[in-house]
Amino acid sequence: MRAPFKLLGAAIVASLAFGTGVAQADVFVTATADKQKQVTVTKNILIDKQVFVFATVFTFNDATSEQDIFSNQRNQWNYAEDEGSTARNDIIGSFDDASGEQATIQNNGFNNNNLNTDSLSYANSPLGANGGGVFSDAEVNIEQINGLTEDPPDPGQLPEDFDGRGVNVFEVIEGATYDNNIDASFNGAAGVAKTIQENGSNNNNFNGVAIALGDYTTFALDEVNAGQFNNFNFADVRDLNRTNTINASFVGYNGIVATIQNNGSNSNNANSSAISASLTNPPVPGTPPVGNFAP
Repeated sequence: MRAPFKLLGAAIVASLAFGTGVAQADVFVTATADKQKQVTVTKNILIDKQVFVFATVFTFNDATSEQDIFSNQRNQWNYAEDEGSTARNDIIGSFDDASGEQATIQNNGFNNNNLNTDSLSYANSPLGANGGGVFSDAEVNIEQINGLTEDPPDPGQLPEDFDGRGVNVFEVIEGATYDNNIDASFNGAAGVAKTIQENGSNNNNFNGVAIALGDYTTFALDEVNAGQFNNFNFADVRDLNRTNTINASFVGYNGIVATIQNNGSNSNNANSSAISASLTNPPVPGTPPVGNFAP
């Protein structure tokens, strides 16, 4: 706006210089102004919080309840042949209202490993709620090898008279019938019931329970380790009828039930439980012991 007024002043001066008069007029100016405004705001917020809490508790244990079960089952270099057989395992109307342990193995097969095992311990802390405690630990360790531990096998593992079809060989020539039945049994019972019914061949079967109990248990540990290998085996089955049934059984049972029904071949089967627990509420962690004991 300032530049036009300067030009107008110069024109008036020029007019006076040449002796001419000045023409005056009202001037209306209309102006359009474009205004652009661009605002860019970049805001980075990074919040990273890490909280590590490590607690160390010193608890005096004056009793120990510990149970370990170790099972190693190998099934190697076996041959079984069946023809027109009938194999049947029945548990009918049995173990009703029983208590404690019920352990059963029924085996009509060939070359089998079958194992039922229990391991139970109990300890009481002499100091009890006055600062003592029981260390309870229950472990079950199982290794079942059916055949070889690797496939293909190491040639050095194979004997000279090795059957090229497999480490364990099972054949049914002209048919067979295998039945495993548990009917109307174990009703209203309590405790630990372990059952194995086996009509097959070249099998490993394992039922194991490890229980470690204590009054005023401050540390309760339990662990189950299982390694099962099933390699380089052979089975040829023709017209084989297999039936496994559990009917109207274990009704109202209170406790642990472990059942294996096996009509197959060259197999590994395992039921395992490890239980570690306190029968009485332990003392509060950090409670100082009584007497002359110290953590």
